[in-house]
Amino acid sequence: MNALVEKLEQMQEETEEVDCEYSAGVLTLAFPPNGTYVINKQPPNKQIWLSSPITGPKRYDYVVLSEGQDAKEGTGRGEWVYIRDGSTLTQLLQTEVGVDMSNLYAPVEHRGD
Repeated sequence: MNALVEKLEQMQEETEEVDCEYSAGVLTLAFPPNGTYVINKQPPNKQIWLSSPITGPKRYDYVVLSEGQDAKEGTGRGEWVYIRDGSTLTQLLQTEVGVDMSNLYAPVEHRGD
């Protein structure tokens, strides 16, 4: 979430119309002409919830895409995925807002808690 906030704040500095605010785990992005996006973490559900003025509300689950044979068990590259249609948070941000987050995802370790 912090990487996304940094990208959007950078966009805000470059474009006066964009307004980005992050507080208490909730990111609000006013992005003309689309409207206002709200993105928030849901730690108990291990999800990210997003409300888009274009595509509506979505709940993204973190899905590990691969664990190579040489990777430590429990590690792998993952993506936030909308389970209903298989689309990703990265795709939505690129398509609707023009923010490329694809290079910011790094392998992370997941624990079964």
